[in-house]
Amino acid sequence: MLRESLLELNHELNIVPSSYTMSIDAFKKLVDRYGSEESNKILGYIYFMKDPRSSYSAYEEKKRHEEVCTSVFGKPFKPCKLTKAAMEEYVKTSSAAMLLLESAKESIKTLKKWLEMVDPEDDDYDPAKHMRVLGDMGKTINGLKDLEEAVKKESEVNDTFGGVVVSKYNE
Repeated sequence: MLRESLLELNHELNIVPSSYTMSIDAFKKLVDRYGSEESNKILGYIYFMKDPRSSYSAYEEKKRHEEVCTSVFGKPFKPCKLTKAAMEEYVKTSSAAMLLLESAKESIKTLKKWLEMVDPEDDDYDPAKHMRVLGDMGKTINGLKDLEEAVKKESEVNDTFGGVVVSKYNE
């Protein structure tokens, strides 16, 4: 899968660009501009911000940005135009399952907000609806786990044609 070809995790648990990455203009410009150490941090930032498999993906965008910046850079970070272009390129590589997983996680955030806002004292409070939502949470969690597993399995399988990995970048 393309995303797994773009960024690699080395033995020191750092995100590093693959040689394949360097063939894609948006990533190459980023690495050329910032050098290897800083660009590796920026690539890590891109992964943690945009990949639905990221351990930070459950956070809302603003909170995710703050947490990732602290974790990766140890200080605030403002993405430049090159970083934003590389993020857009990274998002373009999303499979259907990844897009669904990302949307599902966004829905979970909305559900979480709704549950936090439920006020039993409110005149519009519907206890039956509240209990129905709580009762269906197990199904929701299992569905999310199934989707995460599908994305994981999908990322372990490369699309090939005659032994050659096929992607939009090597047509």
